[in-house]
Amino acid sequence: MPNFDLTLQEVATAFPTLQILNRLGAGGQKVVYKVQTDLGEIAALKISARSSSTSTARTAREYEAAAKVFGDNFAQIFEVGEAKVTGQDCDFLLEEFIDGVSLRNHLSTGPQPLAHIKHVGESLLTALAEVEVAKLVHRDIKPENIMIRTDGRIVLIDFGIARHLDEASLTSDFAILGPLSYGYCAPEQINNQKRAISIKTDLFALGVVLYELATGKNPFVVQGDPQETLRRSLFFNPPTLASLGFSQSFSKFVTMCMDKSPHKRPPTISRAKTAFERIDWNQP
Repeated sequence: MPNFDLTLQEVATAFPTLQILNRLGAGGQKVVYKVQTDLGEIAALKISARSSSTSTARTAREYEAAAKVFGDNFAQIFEVGEAKVTGQDCDFLLEEFIDGVSLRNHLSTGPQPLAHIKHVGESLLTALAEVEVAKLVHRDIKPENIMIRTDGRIVLIDFGIARHLDEASLTSDFAILGPLSYGYCAPEQINNQKRAISIKTDLFALGVVLYELATGKNPFVVQGDPQETLRRSLFFNPPTLASLGFSQSFSKFVTMCMDKSPHKRPPTISRAKTAFERIDWNQP
């Protein structure tokens, strides 16, 4: 199936109350534009084509999940709805435009300062507390989905593969892999163990992100070898941060989050926050 794409004029015709500024990106059956609302707000407009019943259901769940979480660490949702674009049925999401860069961009300079790591960790735990209350699992926490605004605010984006714990899964029970991102996915995601998917799955990814911020390197990724990356995520225990010169408390927190068994990770975000608050950031 060819990728879905639209011209600026086609979008302007379908959304006459918006000023279409430029295209931000496209992939598969989704395209994103930077727009200005009639109230003068700069926003991001996501348009998804209804290509199949499954993709339509996933899009609806993504937009529903994004609308269920609130706070400074998420993009504000302005509108969710349906529209006909060039005669095709589409779903759309109009949300706050995040003026900034991704955490991946920051990682291009290598290991990050401890103060920055602390800020990212605190912000993500605050965001995950809201995700937990909404009975969601983000399932795709990675540097590409963590935006840093120009004012320093951390924003968690992209609920494209979020799991709604109160709803039936859209992934087949017989799928070899569950929805995931290589190098950040917890073992229960890789093994498609649906009953084990919980907020502790997001804590695993948080641990990986913190490890990568501290060392400048993802502990599981083998470039060009996704299968080896999955194998390492399942079986490899990377060197502890303490062995690399970081404080025992920071090392203990990250190791606990990255435990292969979800039962050995913090059971709730509240418990994870308590452990995070005990980290000694004065070392090394």
